[in-house]
Amino acid sequence: MALQAHIAELEQKHAKLEKIIEEEERNQKIADHVRHELFERMDKDFGELLEEILSFIEHGYSLHERVHELVKDIKYGTYYGYKQIGWRSQRTIEEWDLARDGK
Repeated sequence: MALQAHIAELEQKHAKLEKIIEEEERNQKIADHVRHELFERMDKDFGELLEEILSFIEHGYSLHERVHELVKDIKYGTYYGYKQIGWRSQRTIEEWDLARDGK
């Protein structure tokens, strides 16, 4: 009886371990895809993009436009990915048009 209890406990732990391994593999695939999008596929160097994003420190905000494109990739299949994340210089924004009703 005690042996069966130990076997059942080991089987439960094995199932939990398998689930953790599957989740880690899935997370690694997601991380690889994000890395591919940000560092390999986009038109702009990530360091340059980061510099533009960090301009919010000086100006209080940083405005960007996501531009998508249909990607056909051997490894990741067909999906809509980022063609670029276009920066809008703070110097080109003259005013904010805010509606009173918040819309």
